[in-house]
Amino acid sequence: MSNYKEGQIHMVSDALEQKGEFTPDDMTLLGQATPEQLKSVRGYLRGTHGIIKRDYRGFTETALLSPDTTFFASGKGELDEDAFFQSREGEIWVSPSFRKRFGRTFRKSQASNRRYVACELKQNASDTDIRANLPVSHLSKLGDIARFIKAQRGGKKGVLLNNGLANIFYVEDENGQVFAVLVGWGSGGRTWYVYDWRLDEDGDWLAGRQVLCPGNAVL
Repeated sequence: MSNYKEGQIHMVSDALEQKGEFTPDDMTLLGQATPEQLKSVRGYLRGTHGIIKRDYRGFTETALLSPDTTFFASGKGELDEDAFFQSREGEIWVSPSFRKRFGRTFRKSQASNRRYVACELKQNASDTDIRANLPVSHLSKLGDIARFIKAQRGGKKGVLLNNGLANIFYVEDENGQVFAVLVGWGSGGRTWYVYDWRLDEDGDWLAGRQVLCPGNAVL
């Protein structure tokens, strides 16, 4: 049984409704907020916390993600994404659903030299929770992902984890829908594996996985 008075609850709902930008879905998200998120909201209302805008210019450690390193999506020459994301024995295996999902967006691309940040996932979390802790502009490009894999041909050391744990990117398809893209090294088959995942499809990602996205990390 809540300790809040009915009038207080109505006051909050009326204030949110009058603002016009809050929806019933926002109310649901507020009810599902983690204790840490609610602590930040309370602190802001009491004047003890500021709100940090998440954008390209800064990325600080959060309850879920620990920035580990920054790097650039560099490379030489043009890359044919369609040709690269073809399964090749002993090099790369690409799930059929990935090709079906993103095939229409494949193009011949130049190195973007876009800055990325790699973060360790500190605790089990869903895609929804992870994305809430990422910069606003956190979607990756397939050409960048291809160059990261290419730079670590044979599973050599680099920005991608090569210890069997997942590297997680978020990518938008041609319809503007966002999916998780998993890149992982299989030491047995000496192959990089590439999958697409519907957001929150299989529950939480396990702690220790790596999340990569464009941005500048404050380490």
